[in-house]
This record gives sequence, C-alpha cells and structure tokens, in this order.
Amino acid sequence: MKELFAKIKIFVNLVHIKIALIFTLVTLTTIGIFGIIFIGQLQNQMIDSVKEQAFVSEDTRKQLLANLINPNEKSGNSEVNSTLSTVTGIGSNDSIIVIDGRGIIRGANSINMKQNVTLKYTSVLKTKNIIKNISKAISNKKFKEEMQLKVNGNPYFISTARLKENDKIIGIILYVADMSATYENISNITKLFIGSMLIPILAAAGVSFMISRWFSNPIENISNQTKQLINGHYQVLNSINSNDEIGNLAKNINELSVSLMQEKSNSQFERDRLDSLLSNMTDGVISVDRNGKVLVVNITAGELLNLIEDDIVDKQIQDILKLEDNKISFRELLEKPKGIILKNIENQNLVLKVTSSLIRRKSGFITGAVLVIRDVTLETKLELEQKNFVSNVSHELRTPLTSVNSYIETLQDGKMPPVKIVRQFLNVAHNETQRMIRMINDLLELSRIDQKTLKLEKEFINISRYIDHILNRFDIIVEQGNAEHDKKYNFVKKYKISNIFVDIDPDRFMQVMDNIINNAIKYSPNGSAITVDIKKIDDKVRISIIDKGLGIPKKDIKNIFNRFYRVDKARARKQGGSGLGLAISKEVVEALNGTIWAESSEGKGTTMFIELPIVKQ
Repeated sequence: MKELFAKIKIFVNLVHIKIALIFTLVTLTTIGIFGIIFIGQLQNQMIDSVKEQAFVSEDTRKQLLANLINPNEKSGNSEVNSTLSTVTGIGSNDSIIVIDGRGIIRGANSINMKQNVTLKYTSVLKTKNIIKNISKAISNKKFKEEMQLKVNGNPYFISTARLKENDKIIGIILYVADMSATYENISNITKLFIGSMLIPILAAAGVSFMISRWFSNPIENISNQTKQLINGHYQVLNSINSNDEIGNLAKNINELSVSLMQEKSNSQFERDRLDSLLSNMTDGVISVDRNGKVLVVNITAGELLNLIEDDIVDKQIQDILKLEDNKISFRELLEKPKGIILKNIENQNLVLKVTSSLIRRKSGFITGAVLVIRDVTLETKLELEQKNFVSNVSHELRTPLTSVNSYIETLQDGKMPPVKIVRQFLNVAHNETQRMIRMINDLLELSRIDQKTLKLEKEFINISRYIDHILNRFDIIVEQGNAEHDKKYNFVKKYKISNIFVDIDPDRFMQVMDNIINNAIKYSPNGSAITVDIKKIDDKVRISIIDKGLGIPKKDIKNIFNRFYRVDKARARKQGGSGLGLAISKEVVEALNGTIWAESSEGKGTTMFIELPIVKQ
C-alpha cells in the first residue's frame, strides 16, 4: 500500500499532470459557477411564477367582500363558491379558501374543501404556522402575507390577504399553491446540467494533458541533461530544435556543456598545483612576484581582507594591504622576519599579522614571495584587556587601601583621638574593607564566567510573579532597616500578573535585578519613583526598569557594561560601587540567552532593558 501511495505521489507531482489537473479544475470551477448562477436564477424565476399565480385579482376580492357582507349567510356562502369558480389560472393541486372574520370557512374552490364550509378553520387546517398566521390576520395583528413551508413533506406556497370594509376586517383569502411540481422540475434540470458537464470536463482534461506533455517533454530532456552535467558528463547534449524559449534554453545548455568541458581540461593542471600549496593552510596565503603583483590567493586571505579573488589577483600587494597608509614599503615587508601588524584594512575591525617568505632560485635570484596572513585581533584584544585589567584592579584596590592605611597610621602615632573620631576611623576602614571584599567577589564571579565554570540552576519561572517577588523583597528590606542606602523611593508597577514563563536561574537573575535596581535607587533623587514594566514582544519578554536619576551621557552608554567603567568615578566610589555590577549582569543575562541594554537622557533618567526568550507551554 505504501508503494502504491508513493507512486501516486510521484505521478501527481509530474509537471504535465499538474498542468492538466489545474486546467481541468479551472474548467470545472468555471462551469460549476455558471451552473450555480443559472440554476439559481431559474429556481427564482419558477418560484416567482408560482407567487404571481397565487394572486387573486382586485375585482375578485371586491366580489368576495360583497358576498361575505350578504346578511343571508347561506346565500353568501353560495355566492363565494360561485365567485371562486370564476377564478382562472389555478393549479390542479392549488386551493383558495375564504374565511370570514369569525374564523368560519365560507367557501373554497376545491371539492374537498367545500365540504368544510361553515366549519371553524382551526378544526380543518392542521398546520400550526398557518393557523397562527390566520389568527393574526383576522385579529388585525401583523401577519405574513407570503409563506413557504412543508406540509406532510410537500412544499407549499401560502398567500394570505385581508378583505376589509372601512378598515374593518370582514374576512381573509387563503391561497395554497402546491410547489411539488416546481421543485421536481428544478431537480430534473439540475441533474441534466450536472450530467452535461461531464463532456466539456473530459474534453478539457484530454486537451490539457496533450498540451502539458508538449511542454514537459523538452523540460524532462533538459533536466536529464543537467543531471549528466552535475555528474561530470559534459559530452551529453540535447536534441531540442524548437525556436521558442525552451528551444533557446536547450541551445544555451548545450553551449554550456561544451564550455564546461573545455574549462575542465584547462583548469585541471592549475587546480592540482594550487591544491598542493593551499589544501592544508588555515591562514591566509598570497603568492606575489618580485614586483609585488599577486599571482595566487586562497579563500582565507580573501575573507581576512574582505575582498573577492578577482579584486586581489593581478593587483599590487602594496595596494591590497594599503602599505602606504601604514608607512611601510614592499621591501620593508619582505625584510622584516617577524612580520608587520596591519589594522582596519577594508574598514574591518581586524588586526592582521603579515609575515613573508622569499622564493629564490638556486642561483639566489628572488622570483617572488609567499605572504602568510594571520588574524591576531583576539590576541591583541586580550593583551590590551589584560593590561587594562591589571591597571584597573591596582587602581581600585590602591584607593581603599590608601584610605585604610592613613587611618591606621593616625592611630599608631601614639596620641589616641577621641572615641567618636576613632569610631569614625573604624567605620571608614570597615566600609573600605567591605568594598574591597565585594570587588574581589565580583572578580571571582567574572573569572568563573570567563572560564565557563559558572553553573546555572535553571527553572521555569513565571516572570511577572518573580519580578513582583523581587520588588516586594526590596520593600521588606527597607522596612527592616537593612537597606544599603537611606533613600526613600517607591516602585511603580506598570505590569499585570500574567502566565509568561522563562527558563532562568532565579538566584542569578535576582543578582542582576538587585544590581540594576540598586543603581536606580543610588543615582535617583530622594523620594523619586522607579517604574518597572513587563511586556511580551513576539517570542520574548521585555523587562524595563525606569528611574528619574542623573541619566548617562550619550557617549558613555555603549561603555557602561565594560568592567570597571564608571560615568562619574568620584560619585560611584562614594556610593560604594565596584564598577563590575553591570558587567556581571550582562554576562549572566547573555548566559540565560537574553540581551540587556540601556537608554538614557542626561538629566532625565535611565531605562534598563532586559529581554529573555519565552518558554512555550
């Protein structure tokens, strides 16, 4: 069975079968829409014809009104039947019934219904909808003049008209038209139309199949040829000779086959020579002649220089490496055994080291050189970061140590200051010691992150409830008098508790939020509001912490996540910061597959943003 389905799938996916099916479906759809419209209009016309037939003329109505007014009821009944016998155009199964204002049947056109004259209509008619409508018509209530319904499975059209004299209802005329024959005719016409559709559909399928085969045969031929080209059989040519677009495509592919066969022969020698030279090279390699003209280049060199092969080969190496911009000549490049360092070639933020090796003949004549290009950007960056790190750490530790040392020396002079001043000295020494401890802990934390040894205990967390917990925790710390600061503030929660879950380490993420919120409190005026918002952005959740503090200058925004970077160093040290909090926050957020950034207006405040991927439930 699976093989059968596979064969059917392959058959349906053939181009000529698709074209034939589409053409046939279009034909079927067109004829079907036409048939629906045609049959619908025909049905409406036939029903309208029945409605027009079920109409009693105005003269007949006046005559029936006069008959009902006759004080002699028996004579009036006879006159009603006589008047109804003069009505023409009535169907063989149609009935006209005249009922007076009391609900008494006074006359009818059919023999069966004439037997019910003088009887109450409710005892004769058994259909609830008809009885209800007659009752409304007699009692001067809103009624339906026309009704279509089924009685015992047969469709009927019911027309109800009042007979009035001076706005007084004397009686009604009930016209009951049997629509069985009408609907039977409509059904027969529909069946005939559906049957007649088979001929044009079969014709359309046959014609479309023939046309699609005419298109698909040359395409199959070209497809087979391209498969041969892929397999390296360039000698296979197609035999299509038509002058249309497909014929032109076939000729072009034949020419391509011949061209590829020639190119393969010409390039084989060059390929073998280059493969032996460059196959195992991971660095960029450029071969030049004795005048600096580039002869051969590998892919790695092009990537490092941000150039394609055509932009390098046959060009001067001095221009490619922009030696003049670095005040280095081609000769100096060849004479420096340790190589040279080049920066920002082709607007790339790369640091490249270029070393050269001369190519000599046995006679010692230099015929050219091979240049090896290595990307040393990371090495250079690490060296610079190492130097800056040592400098920053030394500076950050020297300041508190100098302060502590000066107080200790004062106490060692022999003259003991007052107890109050001693306590101040000890308090300052304690604060500076605590700052050094925090700095060392932060450095250890960053070290673990750099060495990829930071362990994350991830959990599925409802982020809105967790943020709410963190903010409530801050309030509790302040109430207990254990806050790191003595400022007053209030949180403005712009979010609602929702079922948004993230996969995070709750302890590490709380550390990030503590850093950001503490910064917002430290650098905001006393008594100001700190706004926290949570929004769903596509498949991520964005947390924003907005303060009304000093703000950050535009030039410093991009550096605030760097280690030891401070916008206002003096104020930051006074606040007790290590300059590592935002650096740690950035590393932790990125370890949680998130992003963190800041937006700020100097003098107006800062907004910190954190985006985390949402876990789909």
